[in-house]
Amino acid sequence: MMADSGNHLQHIEEIRSLMSSLRDQHGWRLGIEWTRAHVGTMGNEEADRLAKEAAGEVGNQEVFGKPSKGRLKTQVRAESFMRWEQIWQETDDGNHTRSIFPTVADRMRTTMKFSWRLTMLLSGHGRLRNYLYRFNLAETDQCVCGSGDFQDWDHILYDCQLFESPRSSLERKCIVSGSDWPCDLLTLLKE
Repeated sequence: MMADSGNHLQHIEEIRSLMSSLRDQHGWRLGIEWTRAHVGTMGNEEADRLAKEAAGEVGNQEVFGKPSKGRLKTQVRAESFMRWEQIWQETDDGNHTRSIFPTVADRMRTTMKFSWRLTMLLSGHGRLRNYLYRFNLAETDQCVCGSGDFQDWDHILYDCQLFESPRSSLERKCIVSGSDWPCDLLTLLKE
């Protein structure tokens, strides 16, 4: 609708009358919506203001256009992440993995090439005595290195004497990249 300050009320009344007539005669539900346009263009600012005023004064239901595919995908993704985060925080399972990735966003920001070894590390499962002992598949949960510590991933990565050489290489990589040693598992995964 093109309008100026002299005739906009007349146009609004004509449109309202036409909308009422169509609603009464055909049962149509019509509405006017305002979309901001011409921002910063003199003359058009007034037209935008009047259109907004007209759309706001009509007593009909709001009219919504069909949402775009992109908008729907964004909304579904956001709702999925919110639900995933809720489940992530509320479940009793996966405590080891959650200690590495406190939030879903932490997990999504970390790019990894998955392997069975990485899966064991992330889950805290695998061929380590601490895990096997829980199922009576090992006589003890202590490491074979003789330290008396549980043989879990933290021990293997940070303390076990049997893995001193590969740990030294890993430690150097972390320090060169600007991380402190010992660093957390999330930092190691990013390295």
